[in-house]
Amino acid sequence: MPMKVSDFRLPSRRDFRALLACESHEDDSRTGRSKREWIQEGSCENLMWQLIYSAPFNEQLKLSAGVTLITKFHDMSTVTFPWQYNGLQALSIQRVFLLQKVLFDVVLHSVGVSEYGHYTVQAEETDVNAMWSCWKTMFLEVLDSHAPIRLKRVRKRPSLPWLSKDIRDKMLERDRLKRVAMTKNDDVNWAKYRSSRNIVNVALRKAKSAFYASQIENVTGNPKKAWKTVNDILGRKQRADDVREIKINDHSVTSPEEIAEKFNDYFTSIGPSLAENMDNSECNYSQFVNRVDGIFHFQPVSSSQVYKLLNSLSVCKASGIDKISAKVLKWAAPVVSESLMQIFNRSIVSHVFPNEWKVARVNALHKKGPRNMLDNYRPISILPVVSKVFERILYKQLVEYLDAENLLSEHQFGFRCSHSTVSAQLDCSNEWYCNMDRGLYNLVIFLDLQKAFDTVNHVLLLGKLEACGIRDDALNLLASYLADRKQTCQSICSSVHVKDWLSFPWNQIYVLGVIRSRVRDTKILGVYIDESLTWSKHIEEIAKTITAGISGLKRFRDFASRDVLVSVYNALIMPHFDYCCEVWDSLGSVLAERLEKLHNRCARVIMRYKNEIGQSELALRDLGWSLLSERRFHIKARQMFKVLPDLAPVRLLIS
Repeated sequence: MPMKVSDFRLPSRRDFRALLACESHEDDSRTGRSKREWIQEGSCENLMWQLIYSAPFNEQLKLSAGVTLITKFHDMSTVTFPWQYNGLQALSIQRVFLLQKVLFDVVLHSVGVSEYGHYTVQAEETDVNAMWSCWKTMFLEVLDSHAPIRLKRVRKRPSLPWLSKDIRDKMLERDRLKRVAMTKNDDVNWAKYRSSRNIVNVALRKAKSAFYASQIENVTGNPKKAWKTVNDILGRKQRADDVREIKINDHSVTSPEEIAEKFNDYFTSIGPSLAENMDNSECNYSQFVNRVDGIFHFQPVSSSQVYKLLNSLSVCKASGIDKISAKVLKWAAPVVSESLMQIFNRSIVSHVFPNEWKVARVNALHKKGPRNMLDNYRPISILPVVSKVFERILYKQLVEYLDAENLLSEHQFGFRCSHSTVSAQLDCSNEWYCNMDRGLYNLVIFLDLQKAFDTVNHVLLLGKLEACGIRDDALNLLASYLADRKQTCQSICSSVHVKDWLSFPWNQIYVLGVIRSRVRDTKILGVYIDESLTWSKHIEEIAKTITAGISGLKRFRDFASRDVLVSVYNALIMPHFDYCCEVWDSLGSVLAERLEKLHNRCARVIMRYKNEIGQSELALRDLGWSLLSERRFHIKARQMFKVLPDLAPVRLLIS
């Protein structure tokens, strides 16, 4: 029960007796006024009772009954009333290291020669799992001693970074002048307040512009960080993926432990359940895989290679179940690269992949649809950072061997150097155009294999690798990498089993040009393909995206400088004009003109020009921009330069 003390400041004893005589909202027989009318008089404008009886206050506190007056009290009596309180909001807590990079380097170098150096000498006497366990224990002990993790309370309303002390002082002076103007209520003081207010507004606008300019410059060329910065500026908050309720067969699950268990069971069973629906007929891969007589071996890695990989780690990557972050490993790279090299080489020699590196921490990421359905989430597996470094070492050696022996299909464009979505689209569209020129029809079937990686048959995969010359120790290491993999969702841990065949959605086949399940356009690798290759659908989608981007530019325009707006345009809008333009640049003049108009709108928004005749050309000239058609020509010229000196995929090379 809260208590509020206030001075009633009754104007006279007669009014005081009148207030006592009236009941709640009943009329006073002597004055003919209700209590609310009595309170709303100008002479009693700031009474305590007005605070209690005011509608907003009543709605906020949810008063269940009127206030009961005490017949004998003075003008400083206590007023009490019920208040329904919903409880404190949960505080935002963040885990942080209590150590800076400079101090961290000193600590690691102080222990690196003695402890880590001694460990590397003794490393060859133990197996790889014991080596990793010992290394991790020592590393975490040093980390906990000199850089402990602490829980930090995060402010709900962070301070604005562009507010300097000078601006804060000006804001205080503005507020002071406003109070003086409201008290004296004369033209002179109101003029002083307006002048101070304008000065503060100008200072805030300039400070905002300078801050956002520096933020945009730091993320130019990185669309992901650019979008994050823009969303922060526009106040767009990413919706949290916290799952509070899951429905299983009309049964609601709300316990965090049960939710984690349900997610874990679903993610580990979705692959096998899809594979079981497929035909398990035998597949003789030897019919299309040429057996290689040579034998591939993984080569030992040097400490310089390990250091280079550690130093190139992105500090934004999440840490795995071992709780060793990429930032800490990157800081410690000069000290720990030698010892990690010993572990990596021991794994290669013993052809055993460490068990702890095969345990993934899984997060459920919402895709679309209701948030209480398991089907609307996809798993994000987070492996230990050290495991990812070792995987990159093995991957590089394996891909170099496959490329050297020409074992990969020329139609394979994914996960290969010098291959991209552009080269894949060029290969397909070129063949389609050639068929159309010869008067032929194009029959295209796009296949989407559900859970392709989760339903790979490991026995078949290892058999194909053996036929490609990856045998003996190398094959045993890859088999160890695939075997006994586990995942944990919160505190629940279970094995992941994958088997049998890829699951293909047979009920979702779309065929271009066929009456049954016919579609006139479809999206492939980010580009909309229509049946006549006019690219009208793709240009329509580009126009929608660019129009939304122009709206964002207009919102920036009030506080951002021209350079900031140009940086935002280059980071968020121009990539949509350029993406795969080598493929769809055969569009008609009407569609090309539509893109040029959008380009002109962007220029006018940035230059703050009106939509009048000649303003678009003036804006483009002032910004130094060329037409989109000229830009696409230069992009195609760069693509041709890659083709001529054999820098492009084999399918695109000119014979």
